[in-house]
Amino acid sequence: MDIIEGVRAFLATAQAGSFTAAADQLRISNKLVSKYIATLEEQLGARLFFRTTRNLHITPAGEEYLPRAQALLNAHQEFIASTENDLPQKLRITAPTNFGEDFVIKAIAKFQKQHPSLFIDVKITDEMTNLAEGAFDLAIRISNLNDSSLISKKMGRTRLIIAASPQYLAEHPPIKTPEDLTNHDLIIDTNVSSRGKIPYVLDGELRAIKINGRISVNGARATASLALAHNGIMISPDIFIRQSIMSGELVEILSEYSTAWLPIHMLHLPSPIKNPLLKQLMDFLSEEFSNWWDQPPHIAGTKILCARL
Repeated sequence: MDIIEGVRAFLATAQAGSFTAAADQLRISNKLVSKYIATLEEQLGARLFFRTTRNLHITPAGEEYLPRAQALLNAHQEFIASTENDLPQKLRITAPTNFGEDFVIKAIAKFQKQHPSLFIDVKITDEMTNLAEGAFDLAIRISNLNDSSLISKKMGRTRLIIAASPQYLAEHPPIKTPEDLTNHDLIIDTNVSSRGKIPYVLDGELRAIKINGRISVNGARATASLALAHNGIMISPDIFIRQSIMSGELVEILSEYSTAWLPIHMLHLPSPIKNPLLKQLMDFLSEEFSNWWDQPPHIAGTKILCARL
């Protein structure tokens, strides 16, 4: 137990006169207040309260400890306030290349204007950077998360789209079902799938079909460039090819099937020291990307499933 939590529980109980009232004040459970105080009593080697089934009274030892406990809590709070003012005005962030350049940087620019004394160091990379080794405060990733010790918060999601150029589609066999994809070449984006699999939804179930590919790249822009050059079928988060779809340069394929989604996460290392700047940035990004939870109209009501490729 954190000694400060025990002290807070003791002071609240002494002031309120019961574990229940102290629990309400601290917004924790009655059982946890009792546990904190029992642990504190064990650490001090003294009983702080007389307990009966109906009443609770502070002991002489508790009376003696009361001003010392208050002084300890005051000193702790004063130190926290002083260190908050001394926190370095710097944040180090890593984000995926395309998403970082197209979206994150714009949001960071707005946030920095609100905090002109803040220095923000952004590393744009598709590598899964180790946050501790790179001294990063925050990582943004578009993926399903494996088991991790990192603290995560979702900031949005993006739908995977299967697409190709009109010329490619005109020169190759028609695609009416996912099985038809096996007659085509896949431009493999290793950031989405290194195994040449395309996810789709059939009867509310997420499935995947493997198709062959003769070109492999590690970026959405490169994948789109190859698709625009009529080199094959691509799969990409919709945020990167939406304009090409709208302009007709690319055509979405099997839209009634491709309702697989990838979540967008913010990740940071667990730390007993709270960085208020990091919290402000995460809250800001959550607000900036809050509309990224909306469903496109043509799949409204469809069960949303996340791809694991």
